[in-house]
Amino acid sequence: MEGEAENAFLGREWVFKELYQMIIVEHSTFTFIQGCNGSGKTAITRQLILQSLFFSQNTVNGDTVDSGIVIESQSSLNSTLSSKNYEWLRAVGVRIVAYHNCRLYHASTCVI
Repeated sequence: MEGEAENAFLGREWVFKELYQMIIVEHSTFTFIQGCNGSGKTAITRQLILQSLFFSQNTVNGDTVDSGIVIESQSSLNSTLSSKNYEWLRAVGVRIVAYHNCRLYHASTCVI
């Protein structure tokens, strides 16, 4: 499992760290990921969604979602970002409240 997680970040870790900077450190309220065909948008969002409460088996109870609150200092945020355990990725993932993936050849998925 650990090797699988590292393969997902191969060449993309900078994107996740930039998202962490925008969402956690700078408190951005909205994030939009845009790129050319084949640039990895779906793979990036998939990794984030897998860390979200939508897929967290420990925090989902029936049809309700219960989440904990974690309070960190700025120094712990900086040390978290350099961690190989990817706590910084989970910190971004748990803040996902909605997501939408479009399929190029399925027009109905491109309408919000």
